[in-house]
Amino acid sequence: MTHSISSRTTTSVFASTGADRMSLLPRRILIADHHTEPLPELVAPLSAGGHTVFQSSDVLATIETICERRPDLIVLSPLSHNPQGQEVHRILDVKDRVQYTPLLLICESDLFADATASLCGLVDDIVPRQAATGEALLERIQLCLGRLGVLRRMEEEKLALERQSITDFKTGTFNDRYFHRRLREEFSRARRHRTAISCVMLDFDNFKDINDSFDHAFGDFVLLAFAKKLRSIIRDIDIPARLGGDEFVLLLPNTGLDEAVRIAERIRRIVAEYRFEHDSHSTSVSLSIGISTFDGIEESSPEEFLRRADCALLEAKRRGRNRVVLYPQISLLPARGEEAGAAAGGGGTIEAGTAG
Repeated sequence: MTHSISSRTTTSVFASTGADRMSLLPRRILIADHHTEPLPELVAPLSAGGHTVFQSSDVLATIETICERRPDLIVLSPLSHNPQGQEVHRILDVKDRVQYTPLLLICESDLFADATASLCGLVDDIVPRQAATGEALLERIQLCLGRLGVLRRMEEEKLALERQSITDFKTGTFNDRYFHRRLREEFSRARRHRTAISCVMLDFDNFKDINDSFDHAFGDFVLLAFAKKLRSIIRDIDIPARLGGDEFVLLLPNTGLDEAVRIAERIRRIVAEYRFEHDSHSTSVSLSIGISTFDGIEESSPEEFLRRADCALLEAKRRGRNRVVLYPQISLLPARGEEAGAAAGGGGTIEAGTAG
């Protein structure tokens, strides 16, 4: 049987007007034609509509294309006369494991009712083979692409809302609520696998002076610029968050004390050497930093783990600011009077084993 599609049909089906524009975004379409009676020629009109078309003629080729090419839409004409057969369900299983992909199924007309009932919810559209003429089939593909466009847009909006719900609006880092959720997750993972995890608390020194000397708008700029600088310094696996005000925290998975000190000291040094400039305002800032580490073995809790980092941060403030303090060393630190000289200069890290 021979089918033809006129240029007029192609133009009418793929006219880019109004609500159809979303469906006309370039898509990857797989034509999986396993049947002995071939489908109408679809490659030319779909390609003319800006889409990329893949073709396969057997189950293995179809599965390979789904896994490697990740099509946005599958048009399947199965070899089996039974649309409930193993071939269809095998392809359905593969596509849903790879990603959600709409599927338009071509089936024999005498089995159309059975297919519609048995595959309801598993495929997005079912077309009787007798009705799968060129123009009709292209129109059904267009409808599937339209639904796909709406679905993808909804997914993007959902992701955008999810990002907003976990992001601090002033700095773009994670917010306090998301941080505490990840803290519990990563702490449990560290305990389960007996791996180290570190927490780094960071607080600006005398940040109120920036707001008082300039204005709150410049203070917000400093927070945002710092957050961007912080993200450029840390690793992809690290989790930065703003706890509130000018206080930030870093969760460092799979990180022991020595590596946490190296990361924290690098952040402190880079920020201290950086000049924050915006409009006519310019200033430098410094950070006080506290570190705690959980080795995955000791008896502790996420709350205690975070509290220790906060205690180390407070000790860094007490010792003169612009420095890194490790929680295990707090009990070994010299009295405040003994460190007056060091506090005047500022900067530096209390390394493990060097205090006392």
